[in-house]
Amino acid sequence: MQSPPPNSFGWCNRVLFRLLSIPKEGPEISDRIVAVDTNTLARQPVRKREVVGEFRSLNNLAAATIVEKLPAGNDGSLDPDAIDRLLVTVHCEMQRISEEFQHGRRVAELLNPILQGLRDRKVDRPLLPP
Repeated sequence: MQSPPPNSFGWCNRVLFRLLSIPKEGPEISDRIVAVDTNTLARQPVRKREVVGEFRSLNNLAAATIVEKLPAGNDGSLDPDAIDRLLVTVHCEMQRISEEFQHGRRVAELLNPILQGLRDRKVDRPLLPP
């Protein structure tokens, strides 16, 4: 296999960072695919073409592409039932990821008292430093 050219990893990292990063400016997709009346909280239609246009104008082509793939009715409004299902799915996945990030803390909470007990009883190494 051929070696990558010098500095190619830095270039790859920059490209990946740009592709995978949430834009600093502009709304999140979830902020634009649901609309409610502020007085009644009744669901309002959201025009798919307008949301796609907004993200394109912000040069957020990834968001525009995602919204383009969302189902819409004959009138061009996003399908509210499909949007609700999507938002619940995304919420559940974010919850799962959050729980994954807590796994290390939970393991540390279990192991630290055991390791401390071993240290207190002057058990020989190998033990992790305090």
